[in-house]
Amino acid sequence: MDLINLTKEELVKEIERLNKLLEEKKLVVPSEKKEEDDFLEQLGNFSGFDFTQIHNELMISSIKNIPNPSYILNTEGRFVGCNIHFENYFHLSCVDLIGKTPYDVLPIEIADATSSTKDGKLDIDGIATHEIVSTIQKNEAKTIIITESVYNDLGNNLLGVVGVLNDITEKRKAEKALIDSERKLREVNEMKDKFFSIISHDLKNPFASLLGFSEMLLEDYESFDEEERKNFLNEIYNSAKFSFRLLNNLLLWSKSTMGKIVTEREVLSVKGLFDELLPSFEKDLKTKSISLEIEVDPSIQVIADRATVLVILENLISNAIKFTSDEGKINLFCEKKDRNIFISVEDNGIGLTQDDIEKLFRIDVPTTKIGGKKEKGTGLGLIISSMFAKENEGELIVSSEPNKGSKFTLSLKEYRENRTREHKYLEE
Repeated sequence: MDLINLTKEELVKEIERLNKLLEEKKLVVPSEKKEEDDFLEQLGNFSGFDFTQIHNELMISSIKNIPNPSYILNTEGRFVGCNIHFENYFHLSCVDLIGKTPYDVLPIEIADATSSTKDGKLDIDGIATHEIVSTIQKNEAKTIIITESVYNDLGNNLLGVVGVLNDITEKRKAEKALIDSERKLREVNEMKDKFFSIISHDLKNPFASLLGFSEMLLEDYESFDEEERKNFLNEIYNSAKFSFRLLNNLLLWSKSTMGKIVTEREVLSVKGLFDELLPSFEKDLKTKSISLEIEVDPSIQVIADRATVLVILENLISNAIKFTSDEGKINLFCEKKDRNIFISVEDNGIGLTQDDIEKLFRIDVPTTKIGGKKEKGTGLGLIISSMFAKENEGELIVSSEPNKGSKFTLSLKEYRENRTREHKYLEE
């Protein structure tokens, strides 16, 4: 009999019937807690009621008013019922769920978070809460909090659990966005400090040299011999070159941090890139008597943005020359691995400690170093190079030892002509 749907008149008649049965059976209401179970069993026997079913129906009726996906499991860890929000969330019918376990119908991550076990038992004591990430529909990961609570009969015997799901995916996304925003704000502040440090020190000093040596030449030109004049001019040239490169890096860095660098992927020959860059380094290589060897297969091609890759390679070669002593050696070479091309610039210069390597790409720490001929470097070029490598879906890898040299390797996606059209461009 469905007691929940009885009319008032029917309920009154049912109570009268029960009272009459109590008189006939002379059923004694228990006076002690230990007798309650026997009493309820006797009451159920002569009344014809299934009290477990009544409890379950009451719970099913209750969860219909819960605004979250909710469900009920019996002591065997099987579904007794659920609400419409549960049906809509998982695109399942409650009728089809009855008698099944969470492992039969739900994603494994969610089933594991319920109190149902694979061997058909309930594993819960009181209230349990779990936060899990699971893919529900369309391969979209959802972050869900599952809260379960036991419910008992009048004799305090376990009948099952009620579970409620709370989808907090958007909340977690908002929290992550806030954390990312705070991190970016810190980075911007660090960049600002670095920028003003460069402006006040690294950019100021070269201009002081330019003004000082040029003033000496203008005022006392005749008092210096030819060798001294050449030395002054060389200092002026080096200061101007350093200032120009620094200004260029500052502009690139500024554009990159503001998202104004637009990359356009195309097929590039690695050998062609080196051939384009190397003529601009001939004077510096000759001045320090550095030998440069290039071992690159002309057929090797990559998918990348031309302008940013040229900036990366220019910075790597410039650093190699700067930190290699006179009569040193620089090697340029490529390696293939899987679908990547690894372009390396290796020198036998002064090298770096592990502590130096860890600071290389950090904007918040000073990295100014002095080269083999007292050349200066701010470290800004490598920071920009690392940023541009990521823009090209690659990375900048460093290996080095003090007094033995350094190897900087740029990884880029390989281009292979024999691939089909749909796999031709790796970035698509």
